[in-house]
Amino acid sequence: MIAALCFLVAVLTIAYLEAGTDADRIAEHKPIDHGKELKERVIAVLVCGALICLAFNAWEWRTLYWLPMAWGLFTASFRWWLNRKRGKDMWYIAPWSNNYDRFWYAVACWTWWSDAELRSHEILLRDYEKIGLVDEDLRVAGTIAYITEALVFAAAFTAYTLTNT
Repeated sequence: MIAALCFLVAVLTIAYLEAGTDADRIAEHKPIDHGKELKERVIAVLVCGALICLAFNAWEWRTLYWLPMAWGLFTASFRWWLNRKRGKDMWYIAPWSNNYDRFWYAVACWTWWSDAELRSHEILLRDYEKIGLVDEDLRVAGTIAYITEALVFAAAFTAYTLTNT
């Protein structure tokens, strides 16, 4: 269990650092290559997990539960820190920015927006932001994402705990 907790702290640290980097890039109006960022983050988490397994001799089948735990913890904490650093509502997502946010927006709206539709909607949403409003669909999408990530994390953590050999 100590190895798992160390891994989760490492995941939180990576999420915090990555959120800061992305917030800085967004503030500087620099583009973010989400595909490249995803690969780097997955590699960083996997390397940390492997090093922790080596340090604690924690190579066992149930360590695979760390993967969904990492996903649930990383994505939720990354979004929260990114939004906090940007001064956004904690539920804020940007479906025109990346496919992950677009997925949750599609779930919330029961539709899949084309790039053109999202770009026109982005202009409307930015007008909302200027006067301090958050589009309700974005809030619902963020809520659904947080709930899903928390449930996946909780289920994986519970399974990991219950399978202690």
